[in-house]
Amino acid sequence: MATVVSEGQLAGIGSHQLTPRLGLPRGVNLYSGRAVSYAQLYRRQPNVRTVVSFLGRNLGQVVLRALRRVSDVERQRLDPAHPLAVTLAHPDTLNKPPLTRFAFVNRAVQDMSIFGAAAFLKVDGGHKIDLVHIPHELVDMEASTPWGIDRFLIGGRRKLPVEPDKVLYLPIYNPEDPRIGLSPLETLRRVLAEEDASGEWREQFWRNGARISGVIERPLEAGTWSTEASDRFREGWASSWGAGGSDEGGTPILEDGMVWKDAMFSPRQAEYLGARRLTREESAAAFHIQPAHVGILENANFSNMREQRSALYQDTLGPWIVDMEQAFEAQLLYLFDDVDDVQIRFEIDSKLRANFEERVAALQTATGAPWMLRSEARTLADLPPIDGADGLVVPLNVLVGGQASPTDATPPTRGRAVARKSIEELPAGPRSWANQHLDLMVSYFSRQRQALKSRLGAGWDLTDAFELERWDTELGGVLGGLAIEVAGDVGTSTAEALDVEWDADRAEGWLVESGSRAAGRINAATLSQLVAARLAPAVDEDLSSLAWADGVFDVAESSRASQIAISRTTMVSGWAALEVGRQNDATGVMVKVWGVNSGNSRHPELDGETVPVGDEFSNGGRWPGDPGLPADERAGCTCSMSIERGD
Repeated sequence: MATVVSEGQLAGIGSHQLTPRLGLPRGVNLYSGRAVSYAQLYRRQPNVRTVVSFLGRNLGQVVLRALRRVSDVERQRLDPAHPLAVTLAHPDTLNKPPLTRFAFVNRAVQDMSIFGAAAFLKVDGGHKIDLVHIPHELVDMEASTPWGIDRFLIGGRRKLPVEPDKVLYLPIYNPEDPRIGLSPLETLRRVLAEEDASGEWREQFWRNGARISGVIERPLEAGTWSTEASDRFREGWASSWGAGGSDEGGTPILEDGMVWKDAMFSPRQAEYLGARRLTREESAAAFHIQPAHVGILENANFSNMREQRSALYQDTLGPWIVDMEQAFEAQLLYLFDDVDDVQIRFEIDSKLRANFEERVAALQTATGAPWMLRSEARTLADLPPIDGADGLVVPLNVLVGGQASPTDATPPTRGRAVARKSIEELPAGPRSWANQHLDLMVSYFSRQRQALKSRLGAGWDLTDAFELERWDTELGGVLGGLAIEVAGDVGTSTAEALDVEWDADRAEGWLVESGSRAAGRINAATLSQLVAARLAPAVDEDLSSLAWADGVFDVAESSRASQIAISRTTMVSGWAALEVGRQNDATGVMVKVWGVNSGNSRHPELDGETVPVGDEFSNGGRWPGDPGLPADERAGCTCSMSIERGD
């Protein structure tokens, strides 16, 4: 055995590894010396072609792109004019017809599946690299060491030596020699041999007129049959009842004493259908394909087919995709400039998406609002453009109403009519904003009720089931967003009345924080009321009805919702007016005036009280609804405040 020094240690090398020419396998020996090429198996074996073409077609339809890394999480498509992008979009333009991107990937996958390797010649086309497909029959290799390939030999009888870096080579792992791909058909040899033999038998069966095979027996007492007589009987039988005979398919009449005896397996005994199905199942398993994808539907249903569709691009095609991506990057990127931060990727996201209706619903839920313009929808429906269709229509209940998406159920109306009575006493401007707060809070309390009761019904502890952190985050976000809307309206109108400017952006931070603080107070109060209701002596011992929780939320959706709506509107409106005054009070000429709205006011004694912008009113508040006031001073307050220029 030959040896070679490797990293200071002796390593054995088998004699077969020192052979200069690496002969690539071209076919497989099925049985009894019957050798067929891989190409013949693909051509003749329908199950092989089914699974191999399935892989090639499904990977071929996935778009292959070059992406530039902008950050750890962001990728951008490479400029379409970049030579690498052109190469991937048009792999081979030298030959006619040109090789499309689909055909390039399809051929690569099918060659790897049939022969165990795929090869493409890299040809410099000036502005791009052409990848010319090399049929497997025309590829050989030479190697002087077992660790690499010295050169490829391309062609028929006269081989053209080609340096390895001029060939895009994609082998499937071979444990005996990784340089030579191992065809998966080798592993299927026995299964394919059985299918080939049974196919030959079926062909002969039909060639013989699909007649029942058997033997004809002559009785012993009939005597010796002369050669002429037996030949005459045989010829007559073939011409009348054999394949193509005049009486083919008819009923033969035997000579006296002759008896017909069947001498064949029935199709049921031979289990032809089961054997053919087994061949397809084994072929699919060898390529890690789910049986349902290749027409074996015995155990398929709507549910598992959806899961198998997702698994196709994750488990079946996923390893192929990663292998080919990394091979393309290793063997192609170095040929181009300005590609240090470029990756080659199959865009499988589109294949993993749900159907159109499911994607629309998911996107709408994720964004919390409509996400498509009417002009875009009209384009999808092949309708002409119209004026005013470029704006995004966002229903009010989605913008500020606390619903997760426009597809949620209609906001509950429990107690809403009662809650609106106190709001109707407000002036038109504040009334509009209070009603929006009311819609928000009623919808919010209704969803909170449903979520809580669902968890309580499942046996959750009250404190854990309430999900305080979740509700604080959700309510704080929508209250802060609505506060920005209210402040923007009030601040703009106040600034216009005073003929001054104001910076709305400076107000956003405080408004968002106020929404978070208000949400914390509201949810803490709700949880406290639930705990008290749960422990109340009047509650029945059987708590499974959760009537005690319904009672808390009935009050929340009526009286509490209206109180919160009025208080938030009053507080934010007053603060926004005050902010305009503070931003424009450099000379100390701005004053603020407390106003009492008609109806049941909590502060009739403050009506018309005027103080400098930076001072407090006589009740200690800086504006109506000031969070610094005691709860009984700000709860349900419907007062207002205006900013004026002083003397």
